[in-house]
Amino acid sequence: MKPWGRLLQRLEIAVLLILGIAAVMVMFGNSVARYVFQHSFTWAEEVVRILFVWSMFIAITTGFIRNQHIGFLSLVGQKPWLWFTSRIIYKGVLAYVGYVVAYYGMSYNSLVGHVPLAGTNFPTALFLIPGIIAGFAWMIIGAAGFIQLVTAAVRRRSINLNVPEGK
Repeated sequence: MKPWGRLLQRLEIAVLLILGIAAVMVMFGNSVARYVFQHSFTWAEEVVRILFVWSMFIAITTGFIRNQHIGFLSLVGQKPWLWFTSRIIYKGVLAYVGYVVAYYGMSYNSLVGHVPLAGTNFPTALFLIPGIIAGFAWMIIGAAGFIQLVTAAVRRRSINLNVPEGK
């Protein structure tokens, strides 16, 4: 693994660990407050939901970066053209879905992002921003992977064309 990849992985683990511990502490604190002191924090559910949304978009995006996704590797591994076709489709769809998530996330955020949440008065944008950021990241990851696959295929094809016919 490249040094920046290890750094990214450590950063991801640290951020997800912090978000996870914070969510557990808020849930535990709210449970103690509710059942021991008969007082519940109205903001606790919203904070846990925000932490969860951010955690999921971070984890999903780094999974895309590492190509850790559900796939049909046993099926597409049989034929090189099938593997190539499936990777091209996957990268293209990832770029398109990223575009849709980012575009409509920004559109929706412009409409309701300033509206405060009931329990915390945080802006609703805290739920929408991770999706918008992830959408842009997915577009970049998908487009870069698509371009990389196509250029590698063109390069292999041009190498094969340069080989004399007798060999």
